[in-house]
Amino acid sequence: MKSFFTKKILFVILSILFLVKSIETNAKYDSGISSIAKPYNIKKATQKALPLILAGFPDLSLTQTVAKSGDNVTFTLIINNDGQTNVSGVVVTDVLPIGATLVSATTSTGTTNLVGNTLTWQVGNISASNSLLTLTIVVNLNNSGVSYNSAEITAMNETDIDSTPNNKVLLEDDYYSSCTNI
Repeated sequence: MKSFFTKKILFVILSILFLVKSIETNAKYDSGISSIAKPYNIKKATQKALPLILAGFPDLSLTQTVAKSGDNVTFTLIINNDGQTNVSGVVVTDVLPIGATLVSATTSTGTTNLVGNTLTWQVGNISASNSLLTLTIVVNLNNSGVSYNSAEITAMNETDIDSTPNNKVLLEDDYYSSCTNI
């Protein structure tokens, strides 16, 4: 359902851009109108139209940083809401590296729960244009070699403008994976 809704929004955006480009082309090349028509600025029109179309939709993204200190690795997850509306019911799931032992998990908001090697961050509500909500995870890597850590926004009550929670699509901005070597 969310994917269908996102496709519809993209169709509307592309339709508006096509219409604006058609108007610009007609204004430039129609000799009967060109003498009285004012040139149409597509960049300006797009900058005005796009925020109106996207208003009311959240745009959550997730990033991750990695820092090593001996056998411990710190993964810092950062959630950002670039959207113009509040978001509720946000949950992030982080799959810790195999064989890792959780040392600590500290959040700027919300709570965490560890089951096996999966850490769930109950973020809750995020206000519009809010950034830098963080979860700092320190793990001890018991195995040498390459270790992988992946995290994704797995739930939210609203529809994100450009990603779908919990679909494990690596190219979306609500998913982040990193690797480190011990």
